[in-house]
Amino acid sequence: MPDSDVGDKTEQATPRKLQEARRKGQVAKSMDLSSALILLGGLLVLKLWGHYPLSAMYDYTRGSLGNMHTGSMDVGDIYAWFGGGGLFLLRALMPIVGGLLVIAFLANVMQTGFLFSSESLKFSLGKLNPVEGMKRLCSKRGFVRLSASLFKVSVILVVAGLTIRSYFPTFTVLNAAGFGQIASFVMGVTFELALKIAIALLALALLDYLYQKWQYGEDQKMTKQEVRDELKRMEGDPLTRDRRRRMQREIAFSRMMADVPEADVVITNPTEIAVALRYEAKVMNAPRVIAKGQRLTAQRIREIAEESDVPIVERKPLARALFRMCDIGDEVPVDLYQAVAEVLAFVYELNRMKAQARPAVA
Repeated sequence: MPDSDVGDKTEQATPRKLQEARRKGQVAKSMDLSSALILLGGLLVLKLWGHYPLSAMYDYTRGSLGNMHTGSMDVGDIYAWFGGGGLFLLRALMPIVGGLLVIAFLANVMQTGFLFSSESLKFSLGKLNPVEGMKRLCSKRGFVRLSASLFKVSVILVVAGLTIRSYFPTFTVLNAAGFGQIASFVMGVTFELALKIAIALLALALLDYLYQKWQYGEDQKMTKQEVRDELKRMEGDPLTRDRRRRMQREIAFSRMMADVPEADVVITNPTEIAVALRYEAKVMNAPRVIAKGQRLTAQRIREIAEESDVPIVERKPLARALFRMCDIGDEVPVDLYQAVAEVLAFVYELNRMKAQARPAVA
């Protein structure tokens, strides 16, 4: 067997291998995409609800401190004040924290679907091996990651530089502004800068996600031998599978031949085809095929029918039609009712005549 047929991973991963890899937590996922979506979503959440916790805490602190002069305070009052303030802050931050949690959840689910794997949580000493860590850092994949990180830093610096440069004319007049105006200006510039950086990182993260999907497909590829081995595991050894199928055919053949003595009639071609029919008016809507075959099988059906005194009737077109249209256990099609009924009527009359003739012979 050529070496390339054994060692080169040229075949796409089978569904079974992809399913097994997913069970182990190995999926195509970009951490950069999750981080970029969380950053962008977090900025939008802060834009919508960021003022709420600040104004709420300002009002709470102002009201609490403003009422301190009305009476004496002891240690218990101070604890109560801080405790109440903590609970108030927690309630105030819930919209922001809840929004970030939802964004983080969706950012991961949209990449991998609902997935929980305990395999990735298992402790492994190999992860602490410094030699293996250095190998990963010095590998081709480590070089790609380093290059991508440096490129991201460069993009962030360029975006930040261009954004800040656009505000240079405004910086010259800030010395005449008040503290509130300066604070508002700085917060606006900071939010705009963070938003632009988040959008740039999201664009890079989408490229990283496409790369991760491609890399995952390459990592999961299989050699031709691995594909053959997996097919063997799924379907069993070919020799065993053939033996099992042969045994199933033999059992089905034996069962079919055992039913021939119960037939009412065997319709033949006369030598190429034989179809055995049985009809019980009380339990069947129509005559049923209980055995059929051609050539050697047809010959064996005729032999058993002769041994069991089952009438054999030659009807070439009917035999061919029954063989082509019916499987074992099927009822006769409506189109063949008339032809089959004539054969059964002939057989019943023949059996009646034989029954009447037996006492006279005796």
